[in-house]
Amino acid sequence: MPSRTGIAAVVLVSVRRSRVRITPLARNVIVDILDAIERDPHPRWRGDRYQRADALQRLLTDLPSLFARVSKAEATRTLTTFHVLHWLAKNLDAICPIDKR
Repeated sequence: MPSRTGIAAVVLVSVRRSRVRITPLARNVIVDILDAIERDPHPRWRGDRYQRADALQRLLTDLPSLFARVSKAEATRTLTTFHVLHWLAKNLDAICPIDKR
């Protein structure tokens, strides 16, 4: 499982690859959410720590395309915390790679 610092580094690289600007606070929210997959998992998630680690890795790999999707859906090239939260409110279940009981 990547450390919080490792997750933050992947997020920064993904921002550059996506060509979408993301405010520092929005990046922090994204890092917090990704870090929480391991450190604060949903009680109804199926699977163990290793399955969550695999799910996190898939999400990290897909970040550039996710950032582009959010940017397009929110009609902006600079994503703020609230762009991210609004998009997640509508789309989180569709992108969540972890099954729930």
